[in-house]
Amino acid sequence: MRTPTTRLLFPLLVLHSAASFACAIVPPGKQAEIHAKQLAAYKAEVAAVKEEADLIFMGSLSTLASTPETVTAASGQTRVLQHHHAVFQPWEQIKGEYRDGQVLDYTTDKNRVVVGCGPEFRTLPKENGAGEVYLVYAREGRILRTNHMPMDAQVLSGYEEAAFLRGGE
Repeated sequence: MRTPTTRLLFPLLVLHSAASFACAIVPPGKQAEIHAKQLAAYKAEVAAVKEEADLIFMGSLSTLASTPETVTAASGQTRVLQHHHAVFQPWEQIKGEYRDGQVLDYTTDKNRVVVGCGPEFRTLPKENGAGEVYLVYAREGRILRTNHMPMDAQVLSGYEEAAFLRGGE
């Protein structure tokens, strides 16, 4: 007999198991091959979003404001949407022209949970990211994707440094 607790835990265990297989440790001999496939797939995604965008530029995030909205679906489920309004200081125009002070919007779903390994391709500016530099893709005033461009890039990422400290190479 299934109790309310098992009804809740079973899907979580299934998701955890699926994520574990997707995030399996790769043997050293396969790492270069897998990285090459990931790089090719990433470049294909970049090319696709480049075609979709009418505006691509590099710039620092000047301001980011947001307004919450609670919506109720026909099923009765409540969702909290966060409507963001970003203004950038452009550094370099790549496609189209970002006008000084132009507001670009995007919406996030506070109820959304992402389960998976590796970075999510369609990332958005961080809520506390004012002053940070981004590569921005937009279409019709809506941000499609950003790529954070940290000014303080390190030789080793935090993950690589931790692996080194654990005795890795």
